Amino acid sequence: MHMLLAAVAGSALTAAVPPVPVAEPFEEQRFGITIQDPYRWMEKPERAGEVRDWLVNAGQHAREELSKLPEREKFEELLNLANRAGVSYTSAQISNQRLFYLRLDPEARVSKLVVRKDGVERVVLDPATSSAALAAINNYTVSPDGGTVAVHVAEGGGEAGEVRFLDVESGREIAPRIGPVWGEFPVNWLSSRKVVYTRMADPQPGVDPILNMRMYTIGFGEKGPGIPLLGAGVPNAPAFEPREFPTFYNPASTRWAMGFGTGARADSRILVTRIDEVLAGTPKWRSIAEYADQVRSATIVGDNIYLLSSKTNSSRTLLKGSLNDPELKLRPIMEGGEVILRSISEAADGLYLFASKGGAEKLFFQPNGSEEFREVVLPFDGAISSWDVGDQGRSLLMGLTGWLRNRTHYRVSGGIIQPVNLKSASWEAGSKHSVITDEAISSDGTRVPMAILMPAEGKLPAGRPTILHGYGSYGLLNTEPTYSGNNLAWLEQGGVFAYCGTRGGGENGRAWHEAGRAANKPNAHADFIACAERLIQLGYAKPSQITAIGVSAGGQLVSPAVMKRPDLFAGMILRVAMLNPARLETAENGANQFAEAGDPRTEDGFKGLVMQDSYLMLEGAKDIPDTLLTIGLNDRRVSPWMSGKFAARAVAKFGGQRRVLVRTEAEDGHGVGSARDLKIQEMADIYAFAWNQATKAD
Repeated sequence: MHMLLAAVAGSALTAAVPPVPVAEPFEEQRFGITIQDPYRWMEKPERAGEVRDWLVNAGQHAREELSKLPEREKFEELLNLANRAGVSYTSAQISNQRLFYLRLDPEARVSKLVVRKDGVERVVLDPATSSAALAAINNYTVSPDGGTVAVHVAEGGGEAGEVRFLDVESGREIAPRIGPVWGEFPVNWLSSRKVVYTRMADPQPGVDPILNMRMYTIGFGEKGPGIPLLGAGVPNAPAFEPREFPTFYNPASTRWAMGFGTGARADSRILVTRIDEVLAGTPKWRSIAEYADQVRSATIVGDNIYLLSSKTNSSRTLLKGSLNDPELKLRPIMEGGEVILRSISEAADGLYLFASKGGAEKLFFQPNGSEEFREVVLPFDGAISSWDVGDQGRSLLMGLTGWLRNRTHYRVSGGIIQPVNLKSASWEAGSKHSVITDEAISSDGTRVPMAILMPAEGKLPAGRPTILHGYGSYGLLNTEPTYSGNNLAWLEQGGVFAYCGTRGGGENGRAWHEAGRAANKPNAHADFIACAERLIQLGYAKPSQITAIGVSAGGQLVSPAVMKRPDLFAGMILRVAMLNPARLETAENGANQFAEAGDPRTEDGFKGLVMQDSYLMLEGAKDIPDTLLTIGLNDRRVSPWMSGKFAARAVAKFGGQRRVLVRTEAEDGHGVGSARDLKIQEMADIYAFAWNQATKAD
């Protein structure tokens, strides 16, 4: 049998690992394409234990080998310094003159939910002491009277958890828990004792747990799960597919409520009904927009609905219409251009519009009774990391981060921005470094935005160890200024960290997104290659110094790009990565990805997925660099067998000349709700690997 880790001259990693599971020949014809899949058996539920045992053993060996790398101890020290520089605050909300937020203390593993009134802090929930297992808060919301919080808690780095209802004064649970609930979906309050929530279906063997979610309303003391309002199979409601997520929002100061059909896609379905109908459990949903209308964000002010659509404008159009109009005639009130419109939110005093230009966030405000938007000048160029319209819509509360500045919270009222006494600590040592924006020229002439984080010492004639990060999915920005203690630790050691804003992301609007997704993903591969070439051209690094890193859907970008040009990269790191998307229909959370990546049940969809499938591309690949894969064994977004299949096939083909390490974490999932100490250990391994790849020939 092949070994997972082969000896390579000049490297600190030389030992062998447990044998790779045996290949079992499997061939199929699909839409005229012959698929050789010798590790298809890893997908079978009845053999999940066998796969997990192998991954655990391989992970243990990977940790042992990574611990020997000469720079690992230093990186662990720097990561602790950078990530524990002081208190960090996230998810701030205001209700009834009380300020709520998640607080991560320097010594803590996970965040606590804290309330502050009259300058006095009090912990409402510390999951580290309230749960037997490792647990974390994924989200929370506050009742209109500020007396109760609904807190989503999940264990083991997972995202499927339960919602707890806590009395703010005592911290005592005052109602039965509800669940299972996916961590992205917070509870919405109809009153201080009645809520709407999205519930996962009861677990069934062999059934994707992400399918068949339903939205319910329930009051305290009522028998669960409550009255169904929306979702697959809900009677007297619009038809929903099992893969659609039904969610709810009730804007302040209006008689209307909104229902959404969402998922891992850029657009949403929009429905409306009256609040009194929801309270009665008999909503009469009216369809406002379907996916084809390409609506990204929506809200209601009074009887007027506002929609952000990219159907006729790649930078989006803000549309307005009256819900009292049976025909709902929509008219444009603002057009995007160089500034890309991204989201909208109502407030008691007007409408807030979030936008971006060159990766940095812009904020605009339209006062009630006006048709004009004016810009709210932000204190610095950065990314609005979270925002909430609380306190009955009286103000907008938001966090703002920069590349070198941690999150600071601000309150916006009447378009006037003022700081809140809620400022996360930045690592002082990291402030001396710098950020450069640049562009790469892709193979078809497309200009690809880049953000390059540079150590204070600047360029070296011999280049520096460099990490190139790519994502390029869902229309999300990869080059927005986001604070990361991890990045600063890498810079402090003398490395360069670069972000490549490939097509498929959101850097240049909807057309940019469409040009790099599904069957167009090869455009994004070319963009990523161009970013690596640009780093070399600028003299920041040599090919022997660049490690490519892709996370989650970034696996559909980074690993195919690296296999197309292995000569440009010294290493590859794939974190919880989507590496076998042609098999999405059998994977957990797979059907949810069809709209973005492609539907493998159709010819066009399947052929597009094959072009971004790293596992299948290995068969024809001429080479790969040394590779590190990281997996959270509790991952419910990307099935761990995808990384397992890739690792097994990579070693079978390149094990005599390339290293392939698989690092696993039993108490982690996809990275949401992860304990800080576990992430620091993972990043120390990742950075030590990347540094070793860049310096092993010296």
